[in-house]
Amino acid sequence: MLVSRVGVSRSQSVLHGFQEVQNNFIQSLPHQHCSLAQFQHHLGLSGKPLFNTSVSIQNHGAVESQSPQTPSIKFEHTHAFDPIEFAITINIDASCNDEGTLFSPWTDSISDDEMKNVSSTMAKILSQVITDSTQTISELDAPI
Repeated sequence: MLVSRVGVSRSQSVLHGFQEVQNNFIQSLPHQHCSLAQFQHHLGLSGKPLFNTSVSIQNHGAVESQSPQTPSIKFEHTHAFDPIEFAITINIDASCNDEGTLFSPWTDSISDDEMKNVSSTMAKILSQVITDSTQTISELDAPI
């Protein structure tokens, strides 16, 4: 698990925000094996939740599309499992031509209507970002 936090300014472009998230991810890679429990203990928050949402991004098609040559080692995707430890878990499959998103809420924390609102809002934002990634974060709010 990589923990990430990104400060977002209403005046920055969506594209800049994505670039910042990507850079943050790359800079965090050396720390991906740090235990979340160690962070909680260090912060004096043992046993208390730090987050209510998890995002998992997987690309099951990446292995097939990497090289036209016959590989000496072949990886075959057999199963993926992301534990649902958070009020909302968002699983994103970024496989080329087979993209998809699955929202998994805790039904005792998030109602069906709230989850419909979250997924509808996310769909609207995604549509706006695809249309124009140079718009600012504040411009995303206007039509929603």
